[in-house]
Amino acid sequence: MEIAERHYLQQQSKLTIAAELDISRFRVARILQRSLDEGLVRISIAAPRRRNTELADQLRARYDLEHVVLVDMQTLKQEQRLRELLGAAAAALVMRIVTKDDVLGLGWGRSIAATASAISALPPCPIVQLGGIVGSLGSNSMEPLRMLSAISHGETYPLFAPLLLPDAETANGLRRQPGIASTFDMFDKTTIGVVSVGSWTPPNSQLREAFVRSEQRRMTEQGVRAEVCGVLLDDRGNPLMPEVSARTIAIGGEQLQQIPTVIAVAGGLTKANAIHSVLLGRYATSLVTDLAVARELLSRA
Repeated sequence: MEIAERHYLQQQSKLTIAAELDISRFRVARILQRSLDEGLVRISIAAPRRRNTELADQLRARYDLEHVVLVDMQTLKQEQRLRELLGAAAAALVMRIVTKDDVLGLGWGRSIAATASAISALPPCPIVQLGGIVGSLGSNSMEPLRMLSAISHGETYPLFAPLLLPDAETANGLRRQPGIASTFDMFDKTTIGVVSVGSWTPPNSQLREAFVRSEQRRMTEQGVRAEVCGVLLDDRGNPLMPEVSARTIAIGGEQLQQIPTVIAVAGGLTKANAIHSVLLGRYATSLVTDLAVARELLSRA
């Protein structure tokens, strides 16, 4: 019961539990699943209030979205807790819609890490890393790929390369490497993508942190307000600064727009501007966010 109490009551992640108890995260996941199977742990989900459902329906219609899932953060302030709620909601959606015939693409970020941590079952489908490595261990794109590959047992397509390179020539050279090239070939075959949204103003983006401050200021001055999978966007969802995208090892903006289902997982009012931009640019077809952001988006649409 100790592991179940740590995870469900103390809100510790599987990675934290594994590290503190000196066991693998896969063993932690198996113990948690057994706790559910044997009835030691029971999870109940309250039916959403009618108002929440109405907000989701309005958001879906206003932005022409396929799926909208809202979590309630009215009484909670912690950013970490918000990510866990978003991750759990996104995980439930992913587990519901992904089939063995799909190709699942994963972005990066803390929300994607939370989503991967909450996924307990997947069919044996290919899983593709949509961007190179950026950020800390556990929140970069490599760790969620490892976690889901252990669950799905489908073929994986990693990107063993940094997300941001010093120049376009270096990035082009890496894209020609066989392992990276095979992953890039899978971008056009991806059917479901799960991505996070980075905010440039106010700053809340792992990609933004990869640039020096002078570059950050220059991008802000040129109108960058959001980023998704390394694509920089203005406040209307128009792509900016293609010279920066040329330096990234990631799916291209037009390729991202061609994926049939792209789930954006992002919340918190500091990201409302960025989420609005991503939706206007049609870089996501589905959204997992919180009620406050939903109301803000509806006020702007």
